[in-house]
Amino acid sequence: MYSGVTWRTQSATAGGGEIHGGGEPWWSEDLKLPAHPPNGIHLVNCNGLDINNVYLRNFPRFAIRPQFSRKVRIHNVDIWNPPQSVGTNGIVIDSCRDVVISDSLITTGDKEDAIALKSGKDEFGRSVGKATEDVLVTRCEVKGGHAVSVGSETSGGIRNVKFSGILFDGRGNPNGAGSIRVKTGRGRGGVVDGVIFENIKGYNVVSAVELYMWFNCGVLDGNAECAHEMSQVETPTVRNVVVRNVEMHGVTSNVGIIEGLPESPFQAVTLENIKVDGQEKGWTCQHFHPGCTWPAGGCAIGTASKVVPSLPDSCLQPYDNQKWSGEEVGRKLLMDD
Repeated sequence: MYSGVTWRTQSATAGGGEIHGGGEPWWSEDLKLPAHPPNGIHLVNCNGLDINNVYLRNFPRFAIRPQFSRKVRIHNVDIWNPPQSVGTNGIVIDSCRDVVISDSLITTGDKEDAIALKSGKDEFGRSVGKATEDVLVTRCEVKGGHAVSVGSETSGGIRNVKFSGILFDGRGNPNGAGSIRVKTGRGRGGVVDGVIFENIKGYNVVSAVELYMWFNCGVLDGNAECAHEMSQVETPTVRNVVVRNVEMHGVTSNVGIIEGLPESPFQAVTLENIKVDGQEKGWTCQHFHPGCTWPAGGCAIGTASKVVPSLPDSCLQPYDNQKWSGEEVGRKLLMDD
């Protein structure tokens, strides 16, 4: 069985070939293995990392995971895991800076992230204090998996990131493929500042937009760990999130979720030029329990324009500050490449 590779090096280049991870035994509910499922390619403390032209199949857990690294380039990779696979995120960027992911195809477990940006979990992540920042994800296609995500592990901070030119194509997947997602929760802490999702299309997708700060809190039965406010350092902050120029056809669930924390609402959210059709349900701003206690739900401050179907009244509370456009996000990275 493939057990994963972890490199701790100043620089690394990996290109060409095909790797099978032998992940099937790790996903069985009947087989209790003694170890934590291994990642595929786990690269730590790299300064100059290039992964390209490689096919990764059936990994027990994350296929590619750069950690504590800088100047990371991942391009022309093909990741495939079956719909029933558990914990099989495609590409996970963990506490890295100066990252470009481009021209890649990802199919993974139905409940897993195709691409996720993280920065350490809870107390450990806050103590290390290494943010994920200056990230561009562009020209990627998702054919299986729940989302491209920021979070939920936000404890070291995430800032200045852009997802652009993403295609969710779930037409060959009965459960749909993809959504736009920012997720965190009480206990995580950290600051998420400056996130853009733009020029995104989808067909037979799970949901269009999910912005929530109730990760692992349940929908109906609640979670005691989430029921009460926590200390300031354990409470996440999310601000300056832009979602624009999005077109989704055939949504298998609801259009989207917007639900921040009453003690730490989403700040400066901009939704612009979003069109969704074929959904079973509309937007929800009171999805979790416990959840936002504002009368109309949402616990979010921002603006929405040219959004179809429209948001419920007062789901986004207006704000007077000048709208953040994020025009500089990703520009330097594109120039460097």
